[in-house]
Amino acid sequence: MDSRLYLQTVRHGGGTRLQDVFCTAPYKIMRPFVRGDRTDLMVMAASAGLLAGDTLNAEYRFEGGSNVAVYTQGYEKVFNTGEGYAARHIRLSVGEGAHVRFLPQPVIPFAGSDFRSETQVSLAKDCRFVYAEVLACGRVGRGERFQLRQLDSRLQVTVDGQLVFAEHTRLDPVHINHAGLGQWQGFTHQGLLYVYGSAWEERVLEMARRADALPDGLIGVSRAVRGVCVRALATSGDAVYQLFCAFSAGH
Repeated sequence: MDSRLYLQTVRHGGGTRLQDVFCTAPYKIMRPFVRGDRTDLMVMAASAGLLAGDTLNAEYRFEGGSNVAVYTQGYEKVFNTGEGYAARHIRLSVGEGAHVRFLPQPVIPFAGSDFRSETQVSLAKDCRFVYAEVLACGRVGRGERFQLRQLDSRLQVTVDGQLVFAEHTRLDPVHINHAGLGQWQGFTHQGLLYVYGSAWEERVLEMARRADALPDGLIGVSRAVRGVCVRALATSGDAVYQLFCAFSAGH
């Protein structure tokens, strides 16, 4: 299934509204939740998960002054794709003065799955932006750990057209022992948080450096060319996701 999603927001009347929306099955956008001058958007999918041959092409345009938080309805499940694969292509554009949090739920790759994701982010210089990605090593509750065939996730962030951050996560259990030293080291979930915007960056740096930031997990934070990157390992996807939501709360 080749699915498409297009969403555009604009500043209007002291708040943010949807200017344009287009979706094809199984995706749709819930009616926006207005929280003061911020609008929360929920992306829903009327399907159990991704199958071989499924592709999502999504484009989000947040025009200047938009104040938006984007969430997804539930975990992204990638089923056994056999000899095929499932793919996701996302483009995000954030205009001048916009405040955007993009916080999708974690991805769960089932045994035998092949998932390929690419996200391209274009930021205006004077904006604030938070992006999160949380990955599971499999259906841990069913004893599946790194039984996927492959997972490849790429993220590129540009500011005024200049590349400022790039991330490539690749899981290849056939050739790499991801549970070993220097890899996931017995943890089952990995998270990436990218933050852009000086005030937001300083707050996240301070929170991530606390000794109790992620109990029973590992967390590290560093500066990129522009922005801040947080990496986390834990035994719960929800723990990492809630941590990232807490880091972006109040922004």
